[in-house]
Amino acid sequence: ALGMIQTLVENHGDGESYMRERIANYIERIMARNRESLNAYDKKGTITDPVGYNELPNELQDLFGSRTADQASLIGLRTAEMHLLLSKGPGKDFHPEEYSLHYQRSVFSSMQALVRESIQALEKNMEYLSEETRRETQFLADKRNDILNAARKIYQKKFDIWKTRTHGSYSLRKLLMSGKDVMIQDFGGKPMKSYSARRLKRSPLRDIAEMIISFHYVAYEGFFASHQINKSELRSLLPFADLWAHYIGGFFLKAYFEKVHGTAIIPKDQGDLEIVLNTFLIEKSLTHFIDNMETKPDFVVVSLHIIRSVLGLLEKPSLAGV
Repeated sequence: ALGMIQTLVENHGDGESYMRERIANYIERIMARNRESLNAYDKKGTITDPVGYNELPNELQDLFGSRTADQASLIGLRTAEMHLLLSKGPGKDFHPEEYSLHYQRSVFSSMQALVRESIQALEKNMEYLSEETRRETQFLADKRNDILNAARKIYQKKFDIWKTRTHGSYSLRKLLMSGKDVMIQDFGGKPMKSYSARRLKRSPLRDIAEMIISFHYVAYEGFFASHQINKSELRSLLPFADLWAHYIGGFFLKAYFEKVHGTAIIPKDQGDLEIVLNTFLIEKSLTHFIDNMETKPDFVVVSLHIIRSVLGLLEKPSLAGV
């Protein structure tokens, strides 16, 4: 390519900067309340059956804000429209392909490699971690077999879903917020991958897993960077970051599932949907873990938290008295 013409979209920033502002407002509301009455682990909904904003108690609605919920739902809708459009593109380059047991086993094989790389990255960088982070990362070594057993479910049966062209590098940073709508940009995929690899058809749920992780990272980054929180109580307040990611990500998922319902983008069976989406959440979380070990060790807690959630191993401490 000698040149490229792009449309200049009027916007007020990307999705990450927008959600960072919403997190700052969220933290203000938390700090202004009696936290003894809040329990960040009393969550409604699941990853495959998320709740809507209107289903939440008034207290939680006030805490998150209708504006944030509406934008998360809009992102889910636009993401679904993107995937539906990519599945209907012209020619064989866009024609959907069915999953196969051979392909599903290859997904597991790549997961095995990621687990191995994660343990190696941990061992290589252990001496550079704080004592607190070391304790948290020990979970990865202790639960290695549990992670592999969860990933093994991806090839225990054939899933009747599509592989299509996907965004390939999806996150809140790839969204432009105009104030009235959401535009998706940068379809070039991950630049470190070859051109042929970026053109491969994959499950659109990989994009969804990446976006869910993006909601978690922006939440935790907002708390880590906040000047409103005393550093001594930061760790004890991180469950509120998880609470925000759980519900805001849930609003995104609910809108997405409603739009693609009845298509082969997602499995018809909710149990199958949970297996596939959880597999990609573990995969993407391990990839982030490896990157964070080299660049931002404090943030490995985010990827580990997501893996704990997938495995059903989240601790549920009370926040009373925080």
